[in-house]
Amino acid sequence: MSASNMDELQQSLKRYKEKKERFRSFIDEAAVAVEKFDAQFPPEARQENAAPASRAKIFHDLSGKIANSRLKILVAGEFKRGKSTLINALLGEEVLPAYSTPCTAVITEILYGAEKRAVLTFKQQIGPLPAGTDPKVVKHVGNRQSNIPDMVVDCADLGNELESYLVIPENEEDKEQSESVAESPYACCRLFWPLELCRNDVEIIDSPGLNEATVRDETTYTYVPQADMVLHVLNATQLFGKADKEFVDKVEKLHAPLFFLVNRFDQLNTERDREQIRSRALKELPARTPYGQDGIFFLSAYKALEARMEHDGDAYTASGFVNFERKLAEVVERDRLRIKFANSMQTACDELHALTDNFIPELRKKLDMDVAALESKYASKQKEFQKLEEKKNRIQQDIQKKFSLVRKNLELESKSFMERFVAEELEECISHQPVEISVFSRKADTEKAGRLLTTAVTSHLQNTFSDFNQTLTENIRQEIEELKETIKYQIEDFDELLDAIRVDMGMNIGGKNLAISARGQEVGLEEFMPDMLGGAIVGGSAGAAAVFVASRFIALLGGPVGWGLTILSTLGAALFALSSNTSAADKFKNEFASAARARMREQIPAFTREVSSNIAGKLEGYEKFFINELETRVQDTKAPIEEAIRQLRNNQDSVETQKQKLDQFKTELAAVLDRGEKLLAEI
Repeated sequence: MSASNMDELQQSLKRYKEKKERFRSFIDEAAVAVEKFDAQFPPEARQENAAPASRAKIFHDLSGKIANSRLKILVAGEFKRGKSTLINALLGEEVLPAYSTPCTAVITEILYGAEKRAVLTFKQQIGPLPAGTDPKVVKHVGNRQSNIPDMVVDCADLGNELESYLVIPENEEDKEQSESVAESPYACCRLFWPLELCRNDVEIIDSPGLNEATVRDETTYTYVPQADMVLHVLNATQLFGKADKEFVDKVEKLHAPLFFLVNRFDQLNTERDREQIRSRALKELPARTPYGQDGIFFLSAYKALEARMEHDGDAYTASGFVNFERKLAEVVERDRLRIKFANSMQTACDELHALTDNFIPELRKKLDMDVAALESKYASKQKEFQKLEEKKNRIQQDIQKKFSLVRKNLELESKSFMERFVAEELEECISHQPVEISVFSRKADTEKAGRLLTTAVTSHLQNTFSDFNQTLTENIRQEIEELKETIKYQIEDFDELLDAIRVDMGMNIGGKNLAISARGQEVGLEEFMPDMLGGAIVGGSAGAAAVFVASRFIALLGGPVGWGLTILSTLGAALFALSSNTSAADKFKNEFASAARARMREQIPAFTREVSSNIAGKLEGYEKFFINELETRVQDTKAPIEEAIRQLRNNQDSVETQKQKLDQFKTELAAVLDRGEKLLAEI
């Protein structure tokens, strides 16, 4: 990174950290003010059977969230796109191993540290360590297979040390690379480095390449929701393939800002080639990034790294890194403030608004009423509150009835899909695989054939399930739309009764009905009953569906490769009776298909339960969320009235004093709120 760009980026990061501290200071100030108010006017419980909770706790939680937040920048892309080289170019030296073959086996998190060191974190449960594991790891792990403490890597020659942990080892003969990744005992590697880029709460994450092995895709997809920003690395010679599109679809749903880095632009031979790729990228990609064409960069990570290591400023500028770094600095300061802190700041301001605009005025109004009159009037409304409870129960019953039907249909469709696959797709898939068995190498040939058929069946099952997943998702989505239409008028009826109670009790409606309000924010019925399925039964993309079927059904069989080896062992001596001719291969395929069919049928009930459980959890969560919103609105109506009654009973002789205290608190809280809204406007 050039000196001027490095300085610009560090100044941006410094301002980012300063503003972060200002936001936290405001929230801490608000917490103190609200604590004083809570001490004088304790909050009532807002949910049935819930203990009273301090409003100030909300602010303390927000303060902790801001204090502990790091800016996570995920570097992602298909394998062999130069992700590790790009990070090395940002860092200015060869820290992470980078090869032309797929090499990154685990997530690597780069954080600031005054002293260079790396820390390996192990998976919660590991199996036997793979052959070739570093002796230091073998000694550290010992006989343990769980609860393995972190291991600090020797920093004397850290670059070479990391290679033995982060690089996928050379495969044994015929061994799938996905097996090597699955055998890795490491969950992640945290690299601490004295890099100014990471000093101000910035973390860079190097992820395994996409579209190379299912288990590596799963590792990257699992990390995506934690990312605040994504740098998606593309290859100029193979621009934006299927795996890139699926990954970008996932990122877009999570609203993480996205940069496209078209790497190896220097490898295009002619200016005509470069112009064609540039034109295509600027046509297809701007709609995928919030920055339009300004979020697309054409560069050479290798040339940038080489120039930085040789301190060649001209070559560094020619690499195309300068514009990318400048934009990164701008986004870190401007957009990350909005994404990282806007929600927390908005929540704090909403809570203060709720106190100054609703709770305090309504409580003050009730203090002017005679306690007996208020109690009598409130008691007269209990029948209406009971009607609200009955209406809520009817809505909940309709939701539960529909969700139960959805789950039953899902179980039937999943079972039918798997039975159809086993009865029809399995044998057809196996019959098309080229299997050869020689009398001179019968055992080796049958084992090789077993691995071939296992891989083919696994891949075909994943692809077929992805198509099934999309079709079934659309059917269930239609069921949910019918539910929305069914309860729409019930909700309106609920709203009308609740608003009538509030008006009769002299309370403000605030121009918002239940069907369009949630904690003071404008929200529609679509948000109360949102996209229940999150885009699909088991995930938001075909890739996610493949990961699901791999991690659930194939795991039930015995693992991506293990299930096929198990079948070989069950066939036993029958394999050695095969003669060396075409019929031997056909007989082997028939025997394998028969054994696989039996093994799969055994696991269909368990898999059906897995699929049903996956969607049931989502549906139950949304049912709970929606019903809780109904209950919360009722409790928000009851709380100020009950608080007023309590205050009147306890302070009958000091009503004026209480009103003066409320006025004083309102003034103090309004002043804090004014400061918060000004800070929010900066974002």
